[in-house]
Amino acid sequence: MEHFDDLFDLGRLVSGYLKNDLSPEEQLKLDNWLSASADNRTTFQRLTSETKLKADYGTFGETDKQTAWERVSAETGYRKKTAHVSNRFRITAVASLIFILFIGVFLYLNQAELSRIAAGKQDRYKNDIRPGGNRATLTLAGGKKIVLDNTNQGLLTESGHLAIRQDAGGGLRYVSGGNSSAADVAYNTLTTPNGGTFSITLADGSKIWLNAGTSLRFPEVFTGRERKIELLYGEAYFEVKHEEKAPFIVKTPNGLVEDLGTHFNISAYRGATAERTTLLEGSVRVSANRRNVTLVPGQEAAVSTGQDAGIRVAACDPADAVAWKNGLFLFNNARLESIMDEIGRWYNVRVSYGNEAVKNEVFLGSISRFKNVSEVLDLLEKTGNIHFELKDNTIRVQSKQ
Repeated sequence: MEHFDDLFDLGRLVSGYLKNDLSPEEQLKLDNWLSASADNRTTFQRLTSETKLKADYGTFGETDKQTAWERVSAETGYRKKTAHVSNRFRITAVASLIFILFIGVFLYLNQAELSRIAAGKQDRYKNDIRPGGNRATLTLAGGKKIVLDNTNQGLLTESGHLAIRQDAGGGLRYVSGGNSSAADVAYNTLTTPNGGTFSITLADGSKIWLNAGTSLRFPEVFTGRERKIELLYGEAYFEVKHEEKAPFIVKTPNGLVEDLGTHFNISAYRGATAERTTLLEGSVRVSANRRNVTLVPGQEAAVSTGQDAGIRVAACDPADAVAWKNGLFLFNNARLESIMDEIGRWYNVRVSYGNEAVKNEVFLGSISRFKNVSEVLDLLEKTGNIHFELKDNTIRVQSKQ
C-alpha cells in the first residue's frame, strides 16, 4: 500500500479485526493483503500482538484523536488526499509505517474499546501460539546443513558450476554456472519443519513452494535427458519451466509425476491414506503400481498408499489444494481430523481427541493462516459442535457438552 488513504483503510481493517466485526468482504481484503508479502504479515503481527496492544495502544489512550491526527500530519506531511509524497517521506516510509498504521487503528477505535481489547487479548492469548513462518534447513551434498530464515539473504555458498542464494523475499535460488556433467551432479535436500514454509527456484528456473513438514531432494544442476527430483514427504506446489527434450519428473513415496508443461500440487504426508496430485495448468502424467493417468486442469489423482496402490481420478477445485500457498486455511466440507492435521503442522502443536466421533465433524469456510491459533479455533468452535482447549502446546478437541 503506497498512499495514505490505503494506510488508514488498513488501520480500519485491523481495528475491525481486533473487534471481530469485519464483513466477509473486509476479511477477504485483509487476507489478500496478508498473503501479498512476508513484510505485511510481520506488520500485522506487530499490530495485533498483546504486547503492542498494551504498550502502543495504551500510550495512544492518553491522548485524543485530534492530537493523534496532528501528530500524523506533522510526521508525514499529510494534509489532503492529493498531497504529494515527498522524497524525504519515501526514504523514511519504512521506519514510520508501523507508527502510521497504529494511528490509523487508533482513529477507528474509541478508548473504551482499546482498553477492552487489550485486557481481553492479554487473558485470551496468554497460552496462544503464533502462526508458522519462513524457515527451513538446506542439507548440502557433503552433509553440511544451513539453517534458513528471513535473515540469511545473499550468497550462501558458491562453487565452480553453481551459486546458491537467498533472495530478499526469503526464497532460495540455484544459479547454474554451466560446465557441469552427469558425473559432477550432487544432490541437496530442503526440509521445512512443522511451523515452517519455504520456496526454491531450481537451476532450470522451475519454482517450488514447500508446505510445513516437507522434504525435497534435488540435484544442484540438471544434466541428461530428464530432470528428476524427489518429494520425500510432505506437500509442495510446482511451477515447472517446460523443456520438451528434458521432462520434469517428481518421484514420490508411492509413484511418479511427470510434467508435460505444468503448475501442480502434490500432497504426500506420512500417515495419509493417499497421495494427491492436483493440476492447475498444463498437463501431468501420474504413475503408480504399473498404471498411469494423464490429468487435465481441475482434476486430482489420488494414489492410495500401501502395496496395492491404485489411482483414482476425480474433478476438484484446485483452489482447495493450493490454499496453503495463498495464505489460507480453506475448508470445503473437510473432516475435522484432516483440518487438525493441517493446523498441527502449521502451528507445530500436538492434537488429541476426546472421542473418535468428533474427528468426523465436517466444516465449510476459510481463514487466514497468519492468525494466531486461538482465532482459528474460535472460528471452528462457532461453526461446529466442538470445543478446544489449548495447554502445554497441545490442542484438546472434544464435543460440546
